[in-house]
Amino acid sequence: MQYDSVINEAFLSDDKSLWNMFIGAFEFGRKLKPKIKKRKTCAVDSVGEAKLLINVIRGTDVPVRTSYYHTFMDYIANAREGSAQQEAYKKLYFLKQVETFLEIKLVDPETGFEKIQRTSVSEGQNPEWNELLEFALTAKNKVNFTKEELEQSKMMVFFTLFD
Repeated sequence: MQYDSVINEAFLSDDKSLWNMFIGAFEFGRKLKPKIKKRKTCAVDSVGEAKLLINVIRGTDVPVRTSYYHTFMDYIANAREGSAQQEAYKKLYFLKQVETFLEIKLVDPETGFEKIQRTSVSEGQNPEWNELLEFALTAKNKVNFTKEELEQSKMMVFFTLFD
Protein backbone atom coordinates (compact mmCIF):
# COMPACT_ATOMS: atom_id res chain seq x y z
CA MET A 1 0.00 0.00 0.00
CA GLN A 2 1.36 3.39 -0.94
CA TYR A 3 1.43 6.45 1.29
CA ASP A 4 -0.35 8.63 -1.33
CA SER A 5 -3.32 6.29 -1.62
CA VAL A 6 -4.07 6.38 2.13
CA ILE A 7 -3.41 10.00 3.08
CA ASN A 8 -4.65 12.98 1.10
CA GLU A 9 -2.77 16.13 2.07
CA ALA A 10 -3.25 19.62 0.71
CA PHE A 11 0.07 21.38 0.42
CA LEU A 12 0.32 25.15 0.63
CA SER A 13 2.49 26.70 -2.01
CA ASP A 14 3.84 29.60 0.04
CA ASP A 15 3.36 31.58 3.25
CA LYS A 16 1.04 34.10 1.59
CA SER A 17 -1.70 31.56 0.95
CA LEU A 18 -1.60 30.44 4.60
CA TRP A 19 -1.80 34.07 5.69
CA ASN A 20 -4.75 34.73 3.33
CA MET A 21 -6.60 31.71 4.75
CA PHE A 22 -5.99 32.99 8.29
CA ILE A 23 -7.19 36.53 7.45
CA GLY A 24 -10.21 35.13 5.56
CA ALA A 25 -11.44 33.39 8.71
CA PHE A 26 -11.92 36.77 10.41
CA GLU A 27 -13.57 38.70 7.57
CA PHE A 28 -17.15 39.72 8.18
CA GLY A 29 -19.74 38.82 5.59
CA ARG A 30 -22.57 41.11 4.61
CA LYS A 31 -25.66 40.75 6.76
CA LEU A 32 -28.03 41.08 3.83
CA LYS A 33 -27.34 39.15 0.67
CA PRO A 34 -30.04 40.14 -1.80
CA LYS A 35 -30.86 37.79 -4.61
CA ILE A 36 -32.02 39.31 -7.86
CA LYS A 37 -34.79 37.31 -9.44
CA LYS A 38 -34.94 37.27 -13.20
CA ARG A 39 -38.33 38.41 -14.40
CA LYS A 40 -39.78 37.99 -17.85
CA THR A 41 -40.02 41.17 -19.88
CA CYS A 42 -43.16 41.80 -21.90
CA ALA A 43 -44.82 44.61 -23.80
CA VAL A 44 -46.99 46.93 -21.73
CA ASP A 45 -50.00 46.65 -24.03
CA SER A 46 -50.12 42.86 -23.73
CA VAL A 47 -50.58 42.78 -19.96
CA GLY A 48 -53.93 43.05 -18.17
CA GLU A 49 -52.67 42.34 -14.66
CA ALA A 50 -49.49 43.43 -12.92
CA LYS A 51 -47.96 43.15 -9.46
CA LEU A 52 -46.36 45.88 -7.40
CA LEU A 53 -43.74 44.23 -5.18
CA ILE A 54 -42.48 46.16 -2.15
CA ASN A 55 -39.56 44.66 -0.25
CA VAL A 56 -39.55 45.94 3.35
CA ILE A 57 -36.14 45.27 4.83
CA ARG A 58 -35.69 47.31 8.03
CA GLY A 59 -36.32 50.56 9.83
CA THR A 60 -33.75 52.76 11.55
CA ASP A 61 -33.94 55.17 14.50
CA VAL A 62 -37.56 54.47 15.37
CA PRO A 63 -38.63 56.82 18.20
CA VAL A 64 -38.90 55.18 21.63
CA ARG A 65 -42.00 55.47 23.80
CA THR A 66 -41.83 58.22 26.41
CA SER A 67 -42.85 55.70 29.10
CA TYR A 68 -39.72 53.66 28.30
CA TYR A 69 -37.59 56.80 28.40
CA HIS A 70 -39.00 57.82 31.82
CA THR A 71 -38.48 54.28 33.15
CA PHE A 72 -34.91 54.37 31.86
CA MET A 73 -34.22 57.68 33.58
CA ASP A 74 -35.75 56.37 36.84
CA TYR A 75 -33.52 53.30 36.74
CA ILE A 76 -30.44 55.44 36.18
CA ALA A 77 -31.34 57.88 38.96
CA ASN A 78 -32.28 55.24 41.57
CA ALA A 79 -29.69 52.57 40.80
CA ARG A 80 -26.93 52.28 43.32
CA GLU A 81 -23.53 50.73 42.80
CA GLY A 82 -23.14 46.96 42.66
CA SER A 83 -25.80 44.32 42.27
CA ALA A 84 -28.77 46.72 42.54
CA GLN A 85 -27.49 48.64 39.54
CA GLN A 86 -26.97 45.42 37.58
CA GLU A 87 -30.51 44.27 38.38
CA ALA A 88 -31.87 47.65 37.26
CA TYR A 89 -30.05 47.34 33.92
CA LYS A 90 -31.32 43.75 33.46
CA LYS A 91 -34.92 44.85 34.03
CA LEU A 92 -34.42 47.75 31.66
CA TYR A 93 -32.88 45.49 28.99
CA PHE A 94 -35.87 43.14 28.99
CA LEU A 95 -38.40 45.97 29.00
CA LYS A 96 -39.81 46.37 25.49
CA GLN A 97 -38.78 49.68 23.97
CA VAL A 98 -41.08 49.73 21.00
CA GLU A 99 -43.00 47.14 18.94
CA THR A 100 -43.53 48.40 15.42
CA PHE A 101 -45.15 47.29 12.21
CA LEU A 102 -45.35 48.99 8.84
CA GLU A 103 -48.64 49.52 7.04
CA ILE A 104 -48.50 50.13 3.31
CA LYS A 105 -51.59 51.53 1.62
CA LEU A 106 -52.02 51.68 -2.15
CA VAL A 107 -54.68 54.20 -3.25
CA ASP A 108 -55.99 55.12 -6.68
CA PRO A 109 -58.13 58.29 -6.29
CA GLU A 110 -59.54 58.00 -9.81
CA THR A 111 -61.11 54.56 -9.36
CA GLY A 112 -61.43 54.47 -5.57
CA PHE A 113 -59.21 51.38 -5.42
CA GLU A 114 -57.58 50.97 -2.01
CA LYS A 115 -55.56 48.07 -0.63
CA ILE A 116 -53.71 47.81 2.68
CA GLN A 117 -51.02 45.35 3.70
CA ARG A 118 -49.05 45.11 6.94
CA THR A 119 -45.73 43.63 7.98
CA SER A 120 -45.32 41.51 11.08
CA VAL A 121 -44.48 43.13 14.43
CA SER A 122 -40.80 43.71 15.15
CA GLU A 123 -39.20 45.02 18.34
CA GLY A 124 -36.58 47.68 19.02
CA GLN A 125 -35.39 50.97 17.60
CA ASN A 126 -33.98 49.29 14.48
CA PRO A 127 -36.60 46.70 13.50
CA GLU A 128 -35.97 44.17 10.72
CA TRP A 129 -38.87 42.72 8.77
CA ASN A 130 -37.38 41.26 5.57
CA GLU A 131 -40.81 40.84 4.01
CA LEU A 132 -42.02 41.09 0.44
CA LEU A 133 -45.48 42.64 0.11
CA GLU A 134 -47.40 42.14 -3.11
CA PHE A 135 -50.14 44.34 -4.56
CA ALA A 136 -52.11 43.09 -7.57
CA LEU A 137 -52.99 45.76 -10.14
CA THR A 138 -55.50 45.43 -12.95
CA ALA A 139 -55.98 47.55 -16.06
CA LYS A 140 -58.89 50.03 -16.01
CA ASN A 141 -60.44 48.48 -19.10
CA LYS A 142 -59.92 44.98 -17.55
CA VAL A 143 -58.15 43.85 -20.74
CA ASN A 144 -54.72 45.47 -21.18
CA PHE A 145 -52.73 48.34 -19.72
CA THR A 146 -52.11 51.27 -22.02
CA LYS A 147 -48.98 53.39 -22.04
CA GLU A 148 -51.03 56.52 -21.29
CA GLU A 149 -52.77 54.83 -18.37
CA LEU A 150 -49.44 53.97 -16.75
CA GLU A 151 -47.86 57.37 -17.45
CA GLN A 152 -50.83 59.39 -16.18
CA SER A 153 -51.71 57.22 -13.20
CA LYS A 154 -52.49 59.11 -9.98
CA MET A 155 -51.93 56.02 -7.82
CA MET A 156 -50.28 56.78 -4.47
CA VAL A 157 -48.42 54.62 -1.97
CA PHE A 158 -48.53 55.54 1.73
CA PHE A 159 -46.10 54.12 4.30
CA THR A 160 -47.19 54.40 7.94
CA LEU A 161 -45.18 53.15 10.92
CA PHE A 162 -47.23 52.05 13.92
CA ASP A 163 -46.31 51.14 17.48
